[in-house]
Amino acid sequence: MSSAPQPDPGALFLRYRHSMYAVAASVLRSAGRADDAADVVMDVMTGLVGKPPTGPITNWEAYLITATRHRAIDLIRSANVRHHGGELPATERIDRLDDTYETVIDRLDDRALGGHLWDFLAHLDHRSRRILWEYKMLGRPRADLAREFDVTPARISQISTEALERLREKFREEGLER
Repeated sequence: MSSAPQPDPGALFLRYRHSMYAVAASVLRSAGRADDAADVVMDVMTGLVGKPPTGPITNWEAYLITATRHRAIDLIRSANVRHHGGELPATERIDRLDDTYETVIDRLDDRALGGHLWDFLAHLDHRSRRILWEYKMLGRPRADLAREFDVTPARISQISTEALERLREKFREEGLER
């Protein structure tokens, strides 16, 4: 039985690491363990290298996002974490059977709007784009970003809000608002 060639794990990591990190941080944040997100991403990638999937993968992004979400939930449910604090709240529990491959693809496949968003982000200056990503997408604390950018925490909120409004305006101009 010949298997399809597997893509380079390093290339997969470079391409999807930000999405994987955002998913892991989102799941772990509810249990106060967002700092473990990078470890979860590394565990997923290490597992991929150690034991690659046997069947064909048609959407590597969906596969890696699902694996990351499951690994983050496994971490929260682990005995070590439960004994030292951090049970997954009932609102965050998912039934793995319901989190199917198709559901993940549906969430990720809105490529047209994603492409427009990517284009519109280019209209923001580097600082605004980075603050928006770090604060809103990665959930970094305002105080940390304020120190990094040498501004006040309130200014971080203002920059983020202004950047979001500029993006909304671009969507309105293009007739893409929902």
